[in-house]
Amino acid sequence: MSGPYAKYAVPWWWAMRYSLPQQFSPSKAHIQKAQIAFAKTKYTIGAPRRAYFPESQREDGLNPLPEIVVIGQPNAGKSSLIKSLVPEDVKVIVAGYRGTTKIAHFYNIGRRFFLVDLPGYETDDKEMGNSVLREVLQRRKTVKAALLLVDVRAGLTDVDQLRIEHLETYHVPYTFVVTKCDKAREWQMRRTVNQMKEVVLSPWKFRCHQEILLTSCKTGVGVDEVGAYMAARTGLFNLDRKIFKKEQELNIPV
Repeated sequence: MSGPYAKYAVPWWWAMRYSLPQQFSPSKAHIQKAQIAFAKTKYTIGAPRRAYFPESQREDGLNPLPEIVVIGQPNAGKSSLIKSLVPEDVKVIVAGYRGTTKIAHFYNIGRRFFLVDLPGYETDDKEMGNSVLREVLQRRKTVKAALLLVDVRAGLTDVDQLRIEHLETYHVPYTFVVTKCDKAREWQMRRTVNQMKEVVLSPWKFRCHQEILLTSCKTGVGVDEVGAYMAARTGLFNLDRKIFKKEQELNIPV
């Protein structure tokens, strides 16, 4: 365990990791490498629609920067997670009410990849209309993976399930991130994790990564692991390829 929670006792819910289909356990060196990249974060732009999206170009001009998008319902903890990862002087809008993020916010993480904070979804619109969320997921070819954040107290809702279907349709690999675990009761944690395990282990969910990440931005537990996970998914460092076994078997790029 590392980060700001190192001085605290390991919370009870952290042990739930051992019941997951696949654990993500980066080394201290991997976490530190990710932290170095996040320490160089630059806020790029807030884009209300596609015309304002930045060019995902490396300095060498050869290959575009990969992107990680953060999605979830309003007040699921998307902006709070990003604020926990980046320096304090980087612009991140966080509030205690739903729907604070209205546009797509792009963050350049150490010139290695883009992190995109997308507006929260709360509509049952099956086509997502012409929203910025759809523009990013359907048309942004540089998206490497999506982190689907779920408040542990709410669990996976019908709207979350609808967005999962969109991720599958648009061929966007995705990973579940359980947020606000410090506020969970045991039955809420078990319910939410079991809901996610059903999706992860489903033979029909081809784009779902096996890992389920548990976090609490309030205590810091699990935040460093999420940062390292983003770094690993965008190629900042190589981990044991066995953790990506499911994707390799299905011929899904990691």
